[in-house]
Amino acid sequence: MRGAIGFSARSNPLSWLIRWATRSEWSHVFIVLSKEIGPTARILHASGFSVHESDLEPYLQPGAKVAIYQVGGTEEQVEKAIGYAQGFEGESYGWFQLLTFIPALLFRGIRNPSSKGVVCSELAWRYANALNLPGIAMLDRDTVSPGQMFQFFGERGAVKVYPK
Repeated sequence: MRGAIGFSARSNPLSWLIRWATRSEWSHVFIVLSKEIGPTARILHASGFSVHESDLEPYLQPGAKVAIYQVGGTEEQVEKAIGYAQGFEGESYGWFQLLTFIPALLFRGIRNPSSKGVVCSELAWRYANALNLPGIAMLDRDTVSPGQMFQFFGERGAVKVYPK
């Protein structure tokens, strides 16, 4: 499932706050790097302090909700887009961006004043943009939420690959 996009919601206060502010069931989005889905599958995401790779296992724990979708593109396009997204590894997490992101969602006129750091939905947006998925440019990279990315992929016929 290399190149699939995953969505998650966990049972912690930050996840709840993001879901509440975005009016979505999802608080996190990630890119699957492994060919198989399971606890040791590798993912690329923005969380904690940086954009980094980690195991999928924490997102499969009891109390967590996860859904993974194959979003399209040829194998060559997926590899190129993953390479592009991996170019953000080591970038700092966009904590300031996240702090301005929530008021931006609540009060739609506010724009994110910070371009420093990367949040998870921005990384997924950049990946989708690198795949040249039609319509991605209609979403605002700086304020797109995990829920909006979920809706975007759903409207384009993404195929659910986990759980089946």
